[in-house]
Amino acid sequence: MALHKFETPGVGITVKINSLKAAIEKGKEERVKAQTNKETYEKQLKETEDEIRALHVEPAKIETVIAELGAEIEKNLAEVEALIPEQYRGVM
Repeated sequence: MALHKFETPGVGITVKINSLKAAIEKGKEERVKAQTNKETYEKQLKETEDEIRALHVEPAKIETVIAELGAEIEKNLAEVEALIPEQYRGVM
């Protein structure tokens, strides 16, 4: 390895080591941040699941229940629309 005429032996290694230490510290900070976010999201998930259970629905079935409710709403709207005389439908 040839040294540039102004380079002191070992300085490049010191710079590299310091750079690696900084990268490790940054990684540690990111890990703590990710762990904190994970804990926050897990808490939010539990709260949401508790709210769903309070509605007497199992969280695993919520998408099915929402789809069923949507279909029921569409059916009810169609029934209401059928009760309105045709000449008044769509008038706003």
